[in-house]
Parts: sequence; structure tokens; C-alpha cells
Amino acid sequence: MQVSEEEGREFTLHEGDFWGNLFRDDAVAYTCTGERTLQQRNDPILKDKRVCTEIDEQLSGPERRVTRCRFISTGACPPPGAHTIAGERYDEVISVYLKPEN
Repeated sequence: MQVSEEEGREFTLHEGDFWGNLFRDDAVAYTCTGERTLQQRNDPILKDKRVCTEIDEQLSGPERRVTRCRFISTGACPPPGAHTIAGERYDEVISVYLKPEN
């Protein structure tokens, strides 16, 4: 889906990308963190309302980082079209951009 020019100006904070396959026997759900400026990292919308890219230390271990929404975190988002995990490429990715509150 193409983003309108107006949406692109209004929703500038890249929360992250979400992808996976929930229909497999060994269902997987991944997320990555969008690139953010220091001001964006401190935006209240990320701290209070949008937490699915935030690491949950209690759920995570040394080999797997898990977010508060139980997605497996892959770290910083790759370029579009480069969402590959263990050799499996995922072409259907949801990229979420937010409207900053600051």
C-alpha cells in the first residue's frame, strides 16, 4: 500500500517492522526497531503507548531478545525487502510509522 504525501509528513516516527508466520506448527513473530533520532526515542508515544518493539528483560535470554508483546526482536530494522531469518525470506512485512507527540 502506498503512503500518501500527507501521511508521510504526519507519521514520521518509525516504530518498527513486524513479520513472521503464525500459521506454522512452530509459529514465529518477529519485530525490529525503526531508526530514531534522540528526540524520537524519548517521545512519549513510544514510552507509554507503543511497546511492541521494547525488549522485556524478564522474557529475554542471552540468545533471544523478546519484546513486551512477545515478538522476537532482531534489533535494528534492515532495509526494505531484506527481512530474512535463518535463511527464510519474509516478503510480507508490516512497517509501522507513528505520529510523534513531541
